[in-house]
Formats: sequence, C-alpha cells, structure tokens
Amino acid sequence: MGQFVAVIFPDPAQASEGARALSALHAEGGIAPSGMAVVVKEPSGQWLVTEKTADGALATVVTALIGGIAGAAGGPVGAAIGAAGGALVGRGADLIHRQAATAFVDRVSRQLPIGQAALVTEITEDGILAFTERMQAMGGMVVHV
Repeated sequence: MGQFVAVIFPDPAQASEGARALSALHAEGGIAPSGMAVVVKEPSGQWLVTEKTADGALATVVTALIGGIAGAAGGPVGAAIGAAGGALVGRGADLIHRQAATAFVDRVSRQLPIGQAALVTEITEDGILAFTERMQAMGGMVVHV
C-alpha cells in the first residue's frame, strides 16, 4: 500500500507543472504513483478537479476531497460527514485505507488556501524522498498523512 501525498502550489499552472514532474519521476523509475489528480480550491470554496489519472484508492481520496468541501458549510462535523460520504462513493477500499484517506482529506482541506491548487497522489514509501525533494524544489509544500 502507498502513502497519500499532496503538494500545495500557489496556482493551478504550478500544480500542473508538478504533475508533469511526477510523470517524469515515474518515467525515470524513481517512483511508482498509483495515479494523480490536480485539485483547485475555488473562491466559492468548491473544489475543481482539473487533471486526473486516478483510480482505486486515489480516486476515493479525490472524491472525498470534493465531498469534504461540500460538507464544509456544515462546519467540522459537516466536513467530516461529507468526506466520509465522498470516500464511500469511490471504488471500494478497505476500512483502514478509508480512515487514512479521511485523515488525509481533512489535513489537505485545512491547509489548501482558496485560489491555490494541490497535486494529490499515492506513492510507495521508497519514492517519498525523491518526490518530496522534487516538489519542494518547484516551490510546493508537501503534505503527508
């Protein structure tokens, strides 16, 4: 099982550059992501998925991000319910993975400012260091579970 990681960038263009760098790392054999998505927190507070090559557990996380923000109007409890409901909409993941996804969604939701974008991925432990170094060199703030 991999680890959920998000990289917060000041704008969607930089997050897209991060997605290209992630693809390059994968092509170089440095990491093996299970997919990725670029999400933007709109001024309205809604989430917009601008790029997605995710399936399985990562698709669950992306869906949960959107569900978590949809529930944010109801405060922390509403956000938690929205995230949990969003996670359940994604393809089946085991209970432990869903709990990790929910914790991850909560953390990213709190740290991503309006108007900024995040590259969200799930990568294996052995690829975390190379990924983190590349993303930080691009000006991204890396968020782990």
